[in-house]
Amino acid sequence: MPLDIPVGNGRLLVCFDQNYCIRDLYYPHVGQENHIGGQFFRLGVWVNNQFSWVGQDWKRDQRYLLDTLITQVSLYHEGFGLLIFCKDAVDFHENIYLREITLENLTPRAREVRLFLTQDFNISGNDVGDTAALDPVSGAIVHYKGARYFLIDGFAVPGKGFSQFAVGQKGIGGREGTYKDAEDGILSGNPIAQGSVDSVIGLTLQLGGLGKEKAYYWITAGQTWGRSGVWILWSKRGGRNSCSSAPVITGSSGSVKRRHPWSSCRSRSANCTDVAC
Repeated sequence: MPLDIPVGNGRLLVCFDQNYCIRDLYYPHVGQENHIGGQFFRLGVWVNNQFSWVGQDWKRDQRYLLDTLITQVSLYHEGFGLLIFCKDAVDFHENIYLREITLENLTPRAREVRLFLTQDFNISGNDVGDTAALDPVSGAIVHYKGARYFLIDGFAVPGKGFSQFAVGQKGIGGREGTYKDAEDGILSGNPIAQGSVDSVIGLTLQLGGLGKEKAYYWITAGQTWGRSGVWILWSKRGGRNSCSSAPVITGSSGSVKRRHPWSSCRSRSANCTDVAC
């Protein structure tokens, strides 16, 4: 299957399909270990007690911002009256994939919208012996096996982290996967699973009539627990509250206005003990 709008930095490469699902994630050598291997990282939307995975029911436009390796994706669902703009990038210096999500309410009434982002890793090319767990220090989800660690986090309200999560098994005993847990708009909150596993995080946004709001989602990769970014994120939040700036992805007219998402927080990293910081 041809894949669209890849983003990478030479060590971490993320590729999407035509439905804006992440289908490939290579690390630390592009073209060798694919840690998704035919699975899907999906984006789902719950609004007005209705749910939809981004796919054939959505009008999709996927391209790059001019003269950049930053994506420019628009997603429109007529029945929901909702327009979503996404920008995706991989940091030049750190092994961090970041997505900025802007939701636009096309109706005049205020609404709650819940975003669900799924992670279905096959670490090192297979799903044998994987672990996924909620890290109690950073409040993020970590998938790991051997010397491969992937930390998943996001927020809709700065300093608050994700609003829901679930970790579970897939393909065992008839289980389709934890992603199915998102389809009623409420996640179980199960904190750990081992074997063949997947995870989901939820972000809740309150949109005013004809209003806009932003959310952020990211995945960091490393070969040790610290290098996966646990301590970077803890430093960023400073107990979830010390750093006011959100990650930023911007670009226009062929130029990129870039600021390292964690640059304002590194000087405050009293809790950071890893060389990644």
